[in-house]
Amino acid sequence: MITKHYLINMKKINVWLLSVLFVGIISCRDTKKEQEELNKDLNTIEAVEKDIDQTVEEVEKKAEEVESALKELDSL
Repeated sequence: MITKHYLINMKKINVWLLSVLFVGIISCRDTKKEQEELNKDLNTIEAVEKDIDQTVEEVEKKAEEVESALKELDSL
């Protein structure tokens, strides 16, 4: 026979489980949003790194051109 005490405990357990489930769902949403923001930030960082690499290559190319021009002047 199911007693009142048993029903009250089951209600408490159900409320607790639903609360945990609710908090878990809300936490997952926050994590998803944070992950999306993190991905945006990472994409921005990668774009900046690519620009830096291109700039470094251009500077190295110009440096080589300057060095060869200086060698030509030295040989005169």
